[in-house]
Amino acid sequence: MTATSFQDYAAIKAVNATALKEMSKSPKAYRYAVDHPRRDTDRLRVGRAGHTGILEPEKFLAEYVLWDGGARRGKEWTSFKASADKTILTEGQYGAALAMRDAVMAHPEAAAILVGAATEQTLTWTDPVTGLACKCRVDLLKPRIWGDLKTTRSVGERAFTRQSIEYGWDIQMGFYQMGLRANGMPDAGTVIIGVEVAPPHDVIVFDAGDLAYCGAKKARVLLDRVAECEATGQWPGRSERRVLISVPEYAMDGYECEDEQSPAAAWLMGEG
Repeated sequence: MTATSFQDYAAIKAVNATALKEMSKSPKAYRYAVDHPRRDTDRLRVGRAGHTGILEPEKFLAEYVLWDGGARRGKEWTSFKASADKTILTEGQYGAALAMRDAVMAHPEAAAILVGAATEQTLTWTDPVTGLACKCRVDLLKPRIWGDLKTTRSVGERAFTRQSIEYGWDIQMGFYQMGLRANGMPDAGTVIIGVEVAPPHDVIVFDAGDLAYCGAKKARVLLDRVAECEATGQWPGRSERRVLISVPEYAMDGYECEDEQSPAAAWLMGEG
């Protein structure tokens, strides 16, 4: 376990959670993710700035700079962008990052979890089943608790659970759990601190033990698939066969034919 910069972490050649989540779509998606790092976007910048402000507040001013010149165009913007050696945030983005930081620090349980926690910790290990080199970057780690910070649209329990599955956060947490165990760290409480990107920046601390447990089962299957594709050199898409679209009953509400023997029905059934 080491504290490294994100640049140093990114340079480590190993399977990571971001790419592994793509394997749940297809090997083709995984291979593309490995070969094409994600393009930076406003959403990613705000999330990253929020992470830094909350987990590494001493680095915030060193890594981010405020652009308060209005629209990002024109000579002034071009000159500012060319000379900046930090990530540029607009007034809204900068304010959102600081507001998320303040909201988390004002939340009693979230703030207590962060006190004394090691943050942005890099773990590397060799998967004992496949022999694949693996890595992860754990947001926060303490002797009896570890967890992740998520900047999100909503911390409502139903919405957050849906996002956890949709965005593969379960796989990520399970993969991290595998890394902790491989590094000889005993099982500990697993949490996710969720903070909303938009005002009022509500915060909830989620017990994510079940999420990580289920995600680890998925991660195990996906790692096996990665190893198989590495061995064969084949990275297929979602399906190489024809797939039947099963139409759910609700899709036909109000469209049932009263007379199944009508000319139209017969034609549809290939009988006319």
